[in-house]
Amino acid sequence: MLFVFTVIVISFLFFGTYSSFITKPQVAKNEIVTTSQKGRILYSNDVKALGYFLSRQVSHRPGIMQGLLKDEVIERVLFDTKLLERVVANEAASRPELSRAEWKKRRQFVPYEHPSRILSAKVVWKSFLPKMVEHFEELALDPEDAEFATRSARILCDLFRDQMEFSPEMLRQILLYQQNQYSRFIQADSSLTHEDLHLFYARDFDAFFGEEVKNRVAHELFRLYNEAEDAKIKVSSRAAHRHLREVCAKHRQKEVEQLVQAELQNEGISLKDLEKAVQMFLVADAYLESKASVTVDPVLFKKEHLNTLEETEVTLISFDDALLTDTPEKLLKLDLYLKGVLACKDDFDFTALPIPEEKVAADFKLGVYRLEYAMIDRERIEKELLLKDVYAWEISGNGWKKLHDAFAQHIPADIADLEKRRLHLDTMAGGLRQEIDDKARACMVSENPFRIKECLAKEKAKSEDVTIPLAKGVFVLGHLEQKEKLIALFEKALSAEPEAGALEMLSCYSEDGRYFYRIRTLAKVEPVHVGSYGKLYEHGVLEALLAKRLEGEDKKKMAKELCSRFGENAIELEEGYYIPALGDVLVEWKRSLEAKGIEEVSKMQLLNEWKLGLAKETLTRAENPLKLSDEVFDAAVGSFSGVEALPSGKVVFYRIERRSVNSEKCTKMIEEETAYRKRELKREWMQAWPM
Repeated sequence: MLFVFTVIVISFLFFGTYSSFITKPQVAKNEIVTTSQKGRILYSNDVKALGYFLSRQVSHRPGIMQGLLKDEVIERVLFDTKLLERVVANEAASRPELSRAEWKKRRQFVPYEHPSRILSAKVVWKSFLPKMVEHFEELALDPEDAEFATRSARILCDLFRDQMEFSPEMLRQILLYQQNQYSRFIQADSSLTHEDLHLFYARDFDAFFGEEVKNRVAHELFRLYNEAEDAKIKVSSRAAHRHLREVCAKHRQKEVEQLVQAELQNEGISLKDLEKAVQMFLVADAYLESKASVTVDPVLFKKEHLNTLEETEVTLISFDDALLTDTPEKLLKLDLYLKGVLACKDDFDFTALPIPEEKVAADFKLGVYRLEYAMIDRERIEKELLLKDVYAWEISGNGWKKLHDAFAQHIPADIADLEKRRLHLDTMAGGLRQEIDDKARACMVSENPFRIKECLAKEKAKSEDVTIPLAKGVFVLGHLEQKEKLIALFEKALSAEPEAGALEMLSCYSEDGRYFYRIRTLAKVEPVHVGSYGKLYEHGVLEALLAKRLEGEDKKKMAKELCSRFGENAIELEEGYYIPALGDVLVEWKRSLEAKGIEEVSKMQLLNEWKLGLAKETLTRAENPLKLSDEVFDAAVGSFSGVEALPSGKVVFYRIERRSVNSEKCTKMIEEETAYRKRELKREWMQAWPM
């Protein structure tokens, strides 16, 4: 017994001592970062999780969460609302000396150049993403500039988005391809395969902007999250989890649980932390959207707000700033606002306008260039690739590797035999096979930019006099909008000694990487002086401006038709308020309300009834296929806009206010009633077709 007792004691002593020698992994404490006035807490893990989305964007090293910043919600919250730009500007303003020193370092950065000087990153950017070159050249900004903080923030955010759109790896592949093309004339640069091609050698968000900016973004999102909660705008954790899964699936990432186990646990981030980060983005997005939609209502506006675009409560069709000079511009803008609704008329009657023609700016000019041009879109180039060439590329070494990277679950990397690769592809389902073919075609075009030039060379060119407003108007040539840059290229191409660079850019010109133009400048016609409404209409300026305001091909066609149809005076509903060209419609609604026993109908009640009626009518046609009840339907009415033809024949450009579109109660009601409707449909189907 003594022996057994001794062994037990020794064992306890040994294992107790042994365990003290083992170093346990230290997990950082989840500390409180800040607390809102209403007691909501932002933890350090929340900041880590938010930063995790930001840091997995630029770097193309192997990683599970790579590329998630490209999610449309996150990109919209950070960039479209200029939230990130404001944070970067505030950071620069708070540390002026350090920011200026960092800026001077950035100005010294030189993008990749081949030893032969024939190939460079800038040349590739010019061909595939011209705006990236423009943004990079803005690095010449003087650090002593009075507006340095705001301007430098905008430039950095633009460059960051450019690098998201045109990644360093894509740049490397194109440079390697071009180097191979010119292998007979230049010596290969061995460093190109491994050299860091990131802007400023910044591989992630922290390196690009600094960790302090990431922390400030987290605080700003937390502030928006609190404001949204106070405004009763919420997103459930279940919705956040669903969105996170969708994001991962979109980028072909692993399941969320595997993600947490494989990559996040070591950093002390849980699945719950990640969901809260997504929840913050979703709530901030809904809150910012609701704030924007509530302040905009083109159906109702005050007359005194019409002179300045910044203060107006309405965003109707309007001219760009400085299109005309001061007073005439404001008068013309006022007239268009008061009309607002484009009423049906047979003729384009300028005599109905209250502003005399002589008050239109006489010095407004239209530049006219005689061009010969052809256009082709990338999608068509991809579709015209021969099927045998696509199949050959797919089973090639480079093609198989790229397809494996994009479809890791379906394209195994260990199949070396070409025939086995072909058989593997042939056994795939039709939808997946088509998706792989589409990816292959896109890669083939990206690898061979000269194919675009070849296709453009085969396109039949058109000769046309193209009108370009020389003020801040709208360029009316297809999908191109950067008119100042094009005018500069046209002038260089038309000079006595045309610049080779300008001619080269015009031979394959693109602004978005989707539509490509081959442009040859023939002559410059004497600029046209516009001194009347008639000439504005005649030269297509009104049509172009309207088309810019109404997005989408169908609305562009509608804009062309409506251009010749505006002209009814507005009627006054309340003092200082106007609703254009709806007299007969309002009378009809007034009669219908009086028929219901409502004797006193104010003009504002009438207006609200009209707005609600228009909203219900539109949503009933488009958004209510399950015939939800009035209570649920009213709660679900959101913010939307469009051009609507009314029963009277009038046409109105409108936007309806958002009402409780993000409330959980509304969502729950819709889900419950939708489920009920589906059960009813199933029951009816079972009765009609008994088993």
